[in-house]
Amino acid sequence: MMIGQSLILHALGRKWRLGGVHDTPEKRSAYHSILRLFQDHPSAPLSIHSLVKQGNRRGRVTGEWYGPTSAAIAFRDAIDHSDDPLFADFKVYVAQDCTIYLEDVISRCTGADDVQEALSLSSSSRRSSDSQRVPSDPDVFLLQPTPIFEDQGTEVPPQPSRARATTIKIPKLDHCSNICLCKQYDTMVDRLESVPDEPWKSVLLLIPLRLGMMKPDPTYLSCVQRFLSLPYCAGIIGGRPSHSLYFVGYQGDNIIDLDPHFVQPALRLAESSGEPSAEEATCHSSYPRKIPYTKIDPSMCLGLYLKDKQALVDLLLDVRRGRGPGFSPNPSRFPLFNFSTGSVQDSLISEEYIIL
Repeated sequence: MMIGQSLILHALGRKWRLGGVHDTPEKRSAYHSILRLFQDHPSAPLSIHSLVKQGNRRGRVTGEWYGPTSAAIAFRDAIDHSDDPLFADFKVYVAQDCTIYLEDVISRCTGADDVQEALSLSSSSRRSSDSQRVPSDPDVFLLQPTPIFEDQGTEVPPQPSRARATTIKIPKLDHCSNICLCKQYDTMVDRLESVPDEPWKSVLLLIPLRLGMMKPDPTYLSCVQRFLSLPYCAGIIGGRPSHSLYFVGYQGDNIIDLDPHFVQPALRLAESSGEPSAEEATCHSSYPRKIPYTKIDPSMCLGLYLKDKQALVDLLLDVRRGRGPGFSPNPSRFPLFNFSTGSVQDSLISEEYIIL
């Protein structure tokens, strides 16, 4: 459900609704193309057959339970091995040990095997106009493009679309809780500014993590709530023990979820426009549920859809300001995730330095 939601954001935009004012015949056709990716057929790039095949390549046995980490890796590999046009400018990055390595993200988004190759690309198409980042609303708790509600039940209009940016403007901050950490984030923003805007592919950051042993640590509730409030949040792959769910928001101490487990006949899509057909309607849930935070499984996978380079900068600035979920709830706890300069290969210990 997270992958499908991210592809809808990528191909159709946040304002798109099935049967809504922005649902043109062209977008309805693109919507059908997204649905066909998940059909129960071996040729479908994101079918259960394809995901099992990717798991087999990594030693997973057919029929074995896939946790959030295994599912994230399987989707990344399936998209990498597909030549579907929808994936031409859409990539998936899976964080290692809750750490997002900036150089690896740049490599995925630029499509360059060597990041230095991206730096050598022509930057003549870069414009000099500055852009203002769109601040996240702390009262918003439910993901777009579904309707957004406050705790009081009043509807909030969708956030304005973010304009494409080519020049990054870093706001000056009066206070900083950790000077060294803020300098590190400033360095990463400067690093992004040195990378050309084109080519740059949209990326879905998947961050597998565990927030406790048998049940989630209650001190991380505020971090999960802040994460679900981010404008680039794509939801959370999670669930309760032995039951997968898709977390899309929160209300108080409860997490709002959608349940993907619904058996129905295979889709037979036909060209259509206007009002949704009965089969199209079965791909959407109109009845979200909620589950107490203390009842969810501590193993989960966070999703962040970043449309362009500016979205990645906005995320870095949110974490730098302490408004994002990257900072820990208190000094005695680790953050949900970290950003790091360099590549994951830089953090690996060479075998020649291991003493048994």
